[in-house]
Amino acid sequence: MADKTERQEIDRFPGLNSFSAQRDWFAAKLVNRSREECILLAGRAALRTLPMLHSMLDDFPDQKARNALTDTIFPLLRCSVVTVIASLSSATDKDLYRSAAMTAVADVAAPDSAAELSIYHAAKSASIEQSMNASAEAAMFAAASYGVGPSFGYGTAFIYDLDLLNNQPLRVVACEPLWPSIALENARWEHELRLGTWRRTDPDFFLREWSTFSTILRKAGDDWDVWADWFDGVYQGRKGAVYLFGLPTERALKLWQDVALIDDDTWRAGPAVLNAEFKRLVAVAKKEVADSRLTPTSAAKLETLGTNKPRGTKGTVSKTFAPKTATGKAIFANAGSLALHTYSLVSILDSEVERIKESRPNSDDAINERDQLINKFKDIRSDVLGFQATLIAFAASEVPEKEVIKKADSVLKPFRDCWNEKGKEFIEVASRSGLFLGAMAIALYCGVPPLVGTLVIGAISSGKPLVEVLKAAKGIFKLT
Repeated sequence: MADKTERQEIDRFPGLNSFSAQRDWFAAKLVNRSREECILLAGRAALRTLPMLHSMLDDFPDQKARNALTDTIFPLLRCSVVTVIASLSSATDKDLYRSAAMTAVADVAAPDSAAELSIYHAAKSASIEQSMNASAEAAMFAAASYGVGPSFGYGTAFIYDLDLLNNQPLRVVACEPLWPSIALENARWEHELRLGTWRRTDPDFFLREWSTFSTILRKAGDDWDVWADWFDGVYQGRKGAVYLFGLPTERALKLWQDVALIDDDTWRAGPAVLNAEFKRLVAVAKKEVADSRLTPTSAAKLETLGTNKPRGTKGTVSKTFAPKTATGKAIFANAGSLALHTYSLVSILDSEVERIKESRPNSDDAINERDQLINKFKDIRSDVLGFQATLIAFAASEVPEKEVIKKADSVLKPFRDCWNEKGKEFIEVASRSGLFLGAMAIALYCGVPPLVGTLVIGAISSGKPLVEVLKAAKGIFKLT
């Protein structure tokens, strides 16, 4: 995970009770970070302390503990939900999250534990301009929740998030496991552990606290188990193309957004009302995804992140568009199948990136080649998700066919551009992983003559050299 310089930074993490020095350490890492990055870092810092909220229930009899769940933990859960998703919001949605964050902060009565304070400051970072300061405060209190220093994994996790933000979009970092896996090399807290292997950085204390809190939530009734399921997903992070509640990542993030924007009255109506609404939103999301995998027309039911309007807002009526070209008509007719193939492509891309990351190049040139290949796969993934979103809008007759054709063409472009030596490694990996065939299927569903696809499949199945397969496939990846 971390290189030598980063490990040295973790080793310099201030010691126990050095709260001012800790805050300065975190603040120094946030210099020149964007507002959105600071909000995300604060939110993930706060999420690492959420299991400790159960400690406020220990001194209460059962009924008072149930009241504490509602009166104290609900606002803090809302703080946690709002903060991370706020970092991913579009400019037009920022006021909505700012309002939700301010309401959540106002409902937290006199936080006094390190865990409560980290969540409180994380939510403030979504609602005030000085997000860097609020993020540093959140991270400091989060570190204090588990004891400090790299032996507890907190410094490692924070540096890991920073490192990811140097190379990955916010949306990817938001879905990473809360505690990273790191390679065992030569660091002081790895003494006597076998090198050349990997281990998670989850502190034992965190695991014990979450086990206790999860049990409390699942036994509390009033559908509190939905929060335990939510945090289980957040803690474990995205697995392939699947994230919270077993949903595709983008739909899971939209569900998170929908929960963050539940109106104030419902949040304050108590667990029987709020948790039932949360479960309803989960059921709606699962049904939409299941429907999209069954029928072509159901793809139109899926909504992309940011399109759902909060209660009480006015919608707009969009101009409808009908396909006119052969390619547009083919895409429209095969929308459901294309949507399914985009999910498969994302899963393949994610698996390949993880596999390539685990390789250990032994020269600078090999490292550069590996990094370039990873970046190429990430670019394709971004294009696939862009096509997926436009496809859904096109199936609902909300965008013209030229837009969806352009997006489909962008997905296929890397396969058109690899007819030279430079693209050889990419196409070999794409062929081995199934990505090549997945892209070919998209081309066929977009109206490319089946005969071309037959030639490609025949070349592959007969064991023809790669160059002959490429020649047979060259005409398949051009839509515009």
